[in-house]
Amino acid sequence: MDAVKGHPGELIDRLIDLLNSDALGDGEWSNVSFYAVYFLGGRTLRSVLPDTGPPVPGSVGEMRRQEQEVVNRARYFELIRERLGELVANGLEEAFLVWSVRDAIRQMLESMADVGTGDRNREEMRTLLERQAEDPAAIAAFRATLAEREPSAEKLSDEEVAARLRNMARLPLLQPTSPDEAAQKWAMLTHWDQQAAALLPDATFDEWRRRRPMA
Repeated sequence: MDAVKGHPGELIDRLIDLLNSDALGDGEWSNVSFYAVYFLGGRTLRSVLPDTGPPVPGSVGEMRRQEQEVVNRARYFELIRERLGELVANGLEEAFLVWSVRDAIRQMLESMADVGTGDRNREEMRTLLERQAEDPAAIAAFRATLAEREPSAEKLSDEEVAARLRNMARLPLLQPTSPDEAAQKWAMLTHWDQQAAALLPDATFDEWRRRRPMA
């Protein structure tokens, strides 16, 4: 990668290249960009989803598609770039912003690669959901939460709400990690570190600050 020149937006461009890199693994751009959006916020950015192909019927992804606009990959990263530019225009230093997003995503990936802790957390969540499915007060509270975005949920019976809670406990994302999944998570962290070292190593930020034009 060529040395930075200190131009405005240069580090943002490198972050977008990192997030949008196919070298992270098959389809992993959608996962790391999801984490970036979580950290960056912004009403427009959080109102859209990237098109990653047909969702699994009955999945969380299918439900989200009913509430959010689906855009192609290129447009999704345009919106991420615009949000980063907006934050810089509002006073955040570009180097600090990009460094923060880079490291926040790495911490998320490192946490996911900690399979033992993750499996314990998922087991606790499954246990909680199953317990709530037996608790009338928890059922009522969950019905009220559903009704905030799905008014028809107010008419669901206790049995129907309990069934939803039990189905949530059976979601694949709450199941124990398989050996293949564990290997994939470690591979993802390794690929992120490799690409970050190539596109946004620590020295890049000081060099960019040194070369940027004085105001």
